[in-house]
Amino acid sequence: MSEETRPVVCMLAHNEEANIESTVRRIIAGNRDKAPRVRVYANGCTDNTHEVVRRLAQRYPEVALVSLDRASKPNAWNVAFHDNDDEILIFADADVSPDDGAVASIYHAFDSQPQAEIVCCQSWPDFRNSNWQQKMTGFMQIPVKQDFLIGHFYAIRRNAFLRYFQAAGLRGLPDGIAGDDAFIDQLVPRSRFVLADAKVGYVPPVFTDYYKYLARIRWQNEQIRQFNARNGQADRSASRSGRLTSLADKLQNNAGVGRLALGLVSTPLRLAFKTLNHGRIESAYRRLGPVQADGAWILSSATRSESVK
Repeated sequence: MSEETRPVVCMLAHNEEANIESTVRRIIAGNRDKAPRVRVYANGCTDNTHEVVRRLAQRYPEVALVSLDRASKPNAWNVAFHDNDDEILIFADADVSPDDGAVASIYHAFDSQPQAEIVCCQSWPDFRNSNWQQKMTGFMQIPVKQDFLIGHFYAIRRNAFLRYFQAAGLRGLPDGIAGDDAFIDQLVPRSRFVLADAKVGYVPPVFTDYYKYLARIRWQNEQIRQFNARNGQADRSASRSGRLTSLADKLQNNAGVGRLALGLVSTPLRLAFKTLNHGRIESAYRRLGPVQADGAWILSSATRSESVK
């Protein structure tokens, strides 16, 4: 297989020395049939992430380090987007565990559904070595239907996104956007979003970090709404939110009976948790300060989970 035909996985990493080696090894070992290249975009790291990746690159020639001074996930995403001209670009977090064959599953989804512009793996909480709070949080995060982008391990059709960005007068993600996944998701009609067969595991947070996560979701959604208003873009986030809360819609074409059953239990539990902990979540939201154009720092510091590091 030539270098040009090998898939590329763009891994966005900020201070991931504890997790990145396991994730990189899993991607390489679990996808030998596709022999993907792994390009690690280490942004603003102050730990030993660079050293870990350099050591991996000595053993695995398909691994490459791209070092970026600024701690900014949207900037790292944009660098990766412009660095690689592959038609299919895979993006990965540095602290997840994709299924074996996840890369092939993504490519199969694009091949079998030509309209697809985003293919997202099914995100599932990994309960191994998790405490009771993490188990409960992970369960609450299981949606009735994953019909939206969860950015743990996904791929885009690059030419489609070039058109979306050009139509919006952008070269990529807005610099300073806090909700990179949410911004990407709202660009694409649901008919062009496809869920892959493969799963990707992630370690859920403890309650304290979950409060910060929920606060960040609220902050980033408001930031996207403000961005769309300033730039004369249709506010798709509002209609998407309505779709996500439509149970009847989610019951159609669900990923399976098991997933449906879990989602129907987890959803009211999540709503009850948010109601009971409204004060803590509101306090975390206030600590983020007023919503503004520059919010990239929120991902790398203010709401960064320490419980899964």
